Amino acid sequence: MNALKRALQFAMVALVASCAGTIGTLMSGGDLAKELQKRGWTPVDFPREILGPGSIVSITDTEGIRFRGRVESCLPRGLLKVERKAAALPSETKNTNLGAQAFLKFNKIAKLHPGFNEIRRVVLTIGTTEEVFVEEILLTRLFMEHAKNFDQVCRNYFLQPSIHIITSALQVNDYSYTFYQKSDITLELSLERLKNLFDLGADVKYEILRDGSLKIKEPLFIAFRTAQYFSLTEMPRVGPVEGAASIMERYYRLSGARFGE
Repeated sequence: MNALKRALQFAMVALVASCAGTIGTLMSGGDLAKELQKRGWTPVDFPREILGPGSIVSITDTEGIRFRGRVESCLPRGLLKVERKAAALPSETKNTNLGAQAFLKFNKIAKLHPGFNEIRRVVLTIGTTEEVFVEEILLTRLFMEHAKNFDQVCRNYFLQPSIHIITSALQVNDYSYTFYQKSDITLELSLERLKNLFDLGADVKYEILRDGSLKIKEPLFIAFRTAQYFSLTEMPRVGPVEGAASIMERYYRLSGARFGE
């Protein structure tokens, strides 16, 4: 009996140690943000927005970064080419713990259903990532050559003081979400169960994996490396302009917002 008791105690200790190891590899959104910043990336507060290279955005210390349009809407199409290169993240950033409300910032949900209130947290699992970018010299040359032909809509946007164009972004190509109920039990999805949680919309492609997690099949831009300031009032540019990363840093500090939370 004593031998059996000792064996059970050993098994419990091993189980606790195993769970602790698993929990230890689960980062918070704030921790992921710090890891991204160490590598020269600036996390965005709403990854669900289309914040890839060539995106026209406003960046302020009161609203953060917000998508306004695509530069192709103002420049002749086909002139600006998007390039790609590897941008692997460290293995410890693979799994990130998100609050339920933070999940809504990562993906645009068409409609929430009552079952969503049962979700306590969501784990984002990141697979492959890459840096997608446009050549800044080419972008600047195109902007200066074609700005005189902008219609009034484009002119109005580029007369605003906060307008930037993202030139390099971190794109997550392969990712999935695992949902947990209030009791912290995994909520394994099925098509029927998903309908009780939320509606992704007709244009979103997704897959429910064998383990019950949700894989969304569209790029997710979680950070940018560079965003270039453009203004019709400063052509050619006169004097230094505060960097986009600096503005975003101040936004996070003043607003108290935290990436993924």
